[in-house]
Amino acid sequence: MSDQQQISVERAARVKIGRPGSIVERDQDVAEAIIEDVSTTGCFVRGNFSTGIGSVLAVGVPGIGTHAAKVMRLTAAGAGCAFLIPLGEDEVRTARNAETAGGDEASGARKSNGFVQIKDSIRSAANASQDGQAGAPPPKLVKRLLGALRSPR
Repeated sequence: MSDQQQISVERAARVKIGRPGSIVERDQDVAEAIIEDVSTTGCFVRGNFSTGIGSVLAVGVPGIGTHAAKVMRLTAAGAGCAFLIPLGEDEVRTARNAETAGGDEASGARKSNGFVQIKDSIRSAANASQDGQAGAPPPKLVKRLLGALRSPR
C-alpha cells in the first residue's frame, strides 16, 4: 500500500472529536479506535485494522452508536470513511458533545456483531421503501446499501 490511497468524494465540514470509538471489519472482532472527526457524510478513524479501500466497516461513533461506513481513503494515520446512510446535523452535534462510544448508545457494537445491527437496519429500510412508507429511503439508495452488504470486502 502506498503512503496514501484514496477514492475521490465530496465531503461535508468535519467536526473534531478525538474520542474513543470502535470498528468492526467483516468477520472480525470489535477493535478499539479513535474517531478523530465526524460529519454528516463520514468520519476519520485511527485504529489497528487491516481493511482496504472500498471495504465496509461498522463504526461505533461516540454518543450516536454504530453506523455502516465505506473506506474511501487510507493513510498511515488511519481511514477516511463515508457513511452509507448520512447522519443528521443533530447526530453530529451529539457526537461532538459525547463522552465516549463506550456508553449505552454504542455498547451494542461491543456486545454483538455491528454488521448484524447494520444489516437489520438496512433490511428494515428496504421493507419500508418497498411498502411505500413515508420517510423511507429512495429505492435507488436501498439498492446501493443492499449491494454494499453483499460485497466480498
